[in-house]
Amino acid sequence: MRSQSPDYGLDEQVQIVEEEIVTPLLFAVQLKATEKLTRKKTFSFSTERLRDYAVLSLPVMIAVYDAVRDCFYYTWAHHLRQGLDRSTAAAWLVQDSIAIPLVKQLDARALPAIIEEVSSFYAQLRSDGQSRPVSIAFEYDSESESVYQQFIAAIGTVGYSLRNVPRQQASLVLTFTEPALKLQSDEHTVEWPLAAEESRVTAALALLTIALTWVSRARLSLDCLHTLLSSCGTLPDAVEATITNPLLAAAYGSAHRTSEAQLLAETLLEAGNIDLGILLASAFLFDDQHTDQQVLKSSRLLKQALGISAAGDQRATILYSLGNNHRSRGESREAIRYYLLAARESKGYLGKNYWWAEAAGCFFRLKKYRYAEAFYRKALTLPGQENTFNQVLLADALFYQGHYQQAATQLDEYAASSPPTAYAVILYYLSSALAARFGDKKRDASGAERTYFTQLEEESTVADIAPERAEKALELDPLFAPAYFTLGVQAAQRGENKDAAWYFLFAAFLNQQDISAWCNACGLFIGLLSMESSISLESAVFAYAYQVHGPALEAEFAKSTSGMGKGAVKAKAAAKMLVEVARKCEAQYPQQSAVFFRIPDLQQPESNGGFWLSKDSVPDIR
Repeated sequence: MRSQSPDYGLDEQVQIVEEEIVTPLLFAVQLKATEKLTRKKTFSFSTERLRDYAVLSLPVMIAVYDAVRDCFYYTWAHHLRQGLDRSTAAAWLVQDSIAIPLVKQLDARALPAIIEEVSSFYAQLRSDGQSRPVSIAFEYDSESESVYQQFIAAIGTVGYSLRNVPRQQASLVLTFTEPALKLQSDEHTVEWPLAAEESRVTAALALLTIALTWVSRARLSLDCLHTLLSSCGTLPDAVEATITNPLLAAAYGSAHRTSEAQLLAETLLEAGNIDLGILLASAFLFDDQHTDQQVLKSSRLLKQALGISAAGDQRATILYSLGNNHRSRGESREAIRYYLLAARESKGYLGKNYWWAEAAGCFFRLKKYRYAEAFYRKALTLPGQENTFNQVLLADALFYQGHYQQAATQLDEYAASSPPTAYAVILYYLSSALAARFGDKKRDASGAERTYFTQLEEESTVADIAPERAEKALELDPLFAPAYFTLGVQAAQRGENKDAAWYFLFAAFLNQQDISAWCNACGLFIGLLSMESSISLESAVFAYAYQVHGPALEAEFAKSTSGMGKGAVKAKAAAKMLVEVARKCEAQYPQQSAVFFRIPDLQQPESNGGFWLSKDSVPDIR
């Protein structure tokens, strides 16, 4: 509950939380109090205020404290408006106040009804927002007329948003014939042969559920799916296979129907329809913004499904999905545990290269580089489109173990058969440079840190650190980023720009969120840049800096160039030029791929290895 300040007619805002999950369900509260509640339990309330509430996009509770009985009563402003007949509604325009009934006591027992009412309010609000009908042509032959009439009766609950029009005006065409059902849109065609007449209405509803997502009407699709499930009960296998389609989940999420999808998913799970329930639960992960709360919701539903699933492939898929869910949240140890449980439940996962690669990514994030290497090597022995990326990821695992020459050799093999990514180009050059200087060298990261930070005073800067100390730290751990940054600053101060560029590149690559190191590396490489070479180190540096930091580089470039004595206008112009160079370089390379199975990105799950329901999450693992 949050107090509203300043208070313009609404005292509190309340957000519903279910266990640890913060839901998007909000309502406002107007608090009142009285010592003279009438015998009929009514309270005089301003009609002007009620008219103001009627245009709000959130429900408003009016809560009245009865000081005599020491209790609260409540009602909803939208109920008052909806309950008026025409003459009473007209009177509102001239009355200053009305007597509102207070029959519901506000206490802990009222909570379920409040949650249901708020959920219903938003469901209705969103439905109203997409009330424009879908134009659809229903066609049938004489043998199929009875099936068509049954179908029309079945969709009566969603008919308000479906408009039957001639074919030439329709965005969708659903044709009933004796041997088959046929669904068409401008972009898609599905023909579904059906032998059993009794399943045709069910099949037609399933096809319509899918079709409504084709025309971006997710809310109507969900209404149609409700109708399908309520009217047909248990679905035939062929029908369930048709609607078990990730397109549905994506559509529900993109249309902000996640709350309704959650309720339907829970109902399906309780009824034992596990596959479809899990599919709908994935709507949380396809919303416009993928939040921690949505991933927690999906985890809860998956565990609910796990509790009622029998042994076998279905249970294995749920376990694997939980592994992906935890990986998406950055919980690598839990992710590995669920991956191994999934493989124990069904050995089929051991034959899937994505299973090995996803587990390898978790080992890498836990800094278990030897395990990561072994798992990536296994993934590369199995077929799969991700193996192009896995070659780079294997090189990365070798690099972080100190096997620099092996990493460079692995990247040579990758470059011989694949277009280079900016990440792979940089990794190749850095691996080769370290191999030339150190050979294969076991890392002592903790020893390097102790050496570097010994006797470092608080007021010291990196320029004050003795270069000998930084070099000694690198002898212990050639991948110790702070030492490279120190050496880069000092080389730049001496005017040794080429050395400084390399030092800053090491610092940036080993600590990729260090935008300052990236900007320094780019600024020093600019004099060496050859735009004609699409695989040069210089262009890869600019490209990868832009892939990691994007337009945010401009502000950092402006800050660094103004620090060189340039005026604000010139610094801004130089920054724009550098960002444009980076953007052009980035366009020469495929998108970064070396983090494909590694980064828990809640904003773009499908482009970073998927959440728990990626394209490979429900494989044929037999």
